[in-house]
Amino acid sequence: MKKTRLLLASIAVAPLLAAWPAAAQSGEKLSRRGGATLYENTDFRGRQETFFADDADLGDNAIGRNRASSVRVDRGCRARLYSEVGFRGTYAEIIGDEPDLRGTPIGNDRARSIKVRCGFDLDWGDGRDAPAPVPGRRGATLYADARFAGASESFGPGDVADLSRSRIGNDRVSSIRIDAGCRARLYAEAGFRGAMSEFGADDADLSHTEVGSDRASSLKVRCGGPPFDFGDADTRRRGVTLFSEPRYGGRAQTFYEDVADLSRSRVGNDRAASLRLDPGCRVRLFKDSSFRGDFIELRSDVPDLGSTVLGSRSVSSLALRCDGAPWGSGLPGDDHHHDSDDHHHDSDDHHHDSDDHHHEGGDPYDDDDHHHDRGGDRRGVTLYRDAEFRGVAETFYGDVPNLKGSRIGNDKASSVALDRGCRARLYEHAEYRGDYVELRYDEPYLEATPIGNDSVSSLEVRCGPYDDWGGGRRGRHHGSVTLFRDVDFEGVAETFYGDVPNLKGSRIGNDKASSVHVDRGCRVWLYEDADYRGDYVVLHHDEPDLDATPVGGDRVSSLRLECR
Repeated sequence: MKKTRLLLASIAVAPLLAAWPAAAQSGEKLSRRGGATLYENTDFRGRQETFFADDADLGDNAIGRNRASSVRVDRGCRARLYSEVGFRGTYAEIIGDEPDLRGTPIGNDRARSIKVRCGFDLDWGDGRDAPAPVPGRRGATLYADARFAGASESFGPGDVADLSRSRIGNDRVSSIRIDAGCRARLYAEAGFRGAMSEFGADDADLSHTEVGSDRASSLKVRCGGPPFDFGDADTRRRGVTLFSEPRYGGRAQTFYEDVADLSRSRVGNDRAASLRLDPGCRVRLFKDSSFRGDFIELRSDVPDLGSTVLGSRSVSSLALRCDGAPWGSGLPGDDHHHDSDDHHHDSDDHHHDSDDHHHEGGDPYDDDDHHHDRGGDRRGVTLYRDAEFRGVAETFYGDVPNLKGSRIGNDKASSVALDRGCRARLYEHAEYRGDYVELRYDEPYLEATPIGNDSVSSLEVRCGPYDDWGGGRRGRHHGSVTLFRDVDFEGVAETFYGDVPNLKGSRIGNDKASSVHVDRGCRVWLYEDADYRGDYVVLHHDEPDLDATPVGGDRVSSLRLECR
């Protein structure tokens, strides 16, 4: 039997060997065909088989049905694995290497048929030609057209010094998708030179960025941070981008400094409907020009400003601060931010002199040690009288046994912002008594917490290492769990203090959580389906990446919480 196999192999190889000298003499290059290799075990181990074309039934191949656990896809190629023969059922589209198919829609040991496409041939023949993000494969996908259309190519973590050698090509990128936990930098020139834009989220139209549309020539991708070390000087200007349509559509413009009158901008006055905010930045949007009228403070992207108190198409001026720069107390409207015809505060709220009201042509960020001093080494906790970080505000750098004598006042706080590395305990009564809640992250709606809205009478502040609070707990503590949309505790976050049968109606949303913080003394059950059904995982500690758990990332639909 062995002799027969050897003879057949020799016969098969002989024509190739004979052809080699001729090809070499003629100067032709023998290029390897691109394809996809399936492996029986994870991490590219075990039995393997490479496919260069579609195969409707893996059952008659060496790899067999329901046996693929990892896959390598050659550069410039894509593969679709289907759960049924004949290219039917659930499928996963793979770009690059995937060491564990359990992180994909098709899962482990479930592939029964495969399709392979290389070059610019993206016609899968099943009407589902638009490339889709692949769970478990993190990086950035570049698109030739705006709104994630046209030819595309995905890149994992690493550097591409010259995109002209890639399938997407040089000066062709018009939109970009960023996987959770990743960031990318696009450069206008090869070798990571020229204008640069950094992305931490999808961008449907690069024309409003510094690098621009159809101008990218090199790329860097980093995943697993922060911090994200790109290995070059950070010369990127950071700012806020306003869009004239919800969900980052329509006309757009990026701003890097305060704008007293948006009527002269590309977006225009009373036109902004959504915004993107660069990491480390905060923005205040004002209803009137010259930083007057109602305003809201935002610290993250907002796909629809209509969901905010200020509303859609109501922005006339904006103020921007990045890297912890102080707001200052001279910000017009900071203490009295409603128009004269729209007073919502009690009479005791209107106790500030004229210097605290709308200034004529003044600096909107006049410093004040008592308010929003977010710069330097001082870190603290800022209480706001209104939800969404609006209204009268005051920053505290230490414990306050009674808020009655403070600027914010007793039983007045409706939202709270915490500097990085800080925690706060908010108590229902003075002298740190009564029910309390411990916060580690910004909370735009205290009414959603057990302590409630307009109920804070004292607080404790801790920044830096997790030192002891001192004196122990003097009230009844409400333990909590915080879900984050991105890995490593980044992105949109929401804190829960009890069971949630369906996350669909929450701020974090259904099938969106990628990391979780669990309070000490608590444990949480995270379920794949609503009403505490499906696969689940029990966590007693923080988890920076839910992909590493049985329930997986972007799959949590309900949760149960138990605290001592």
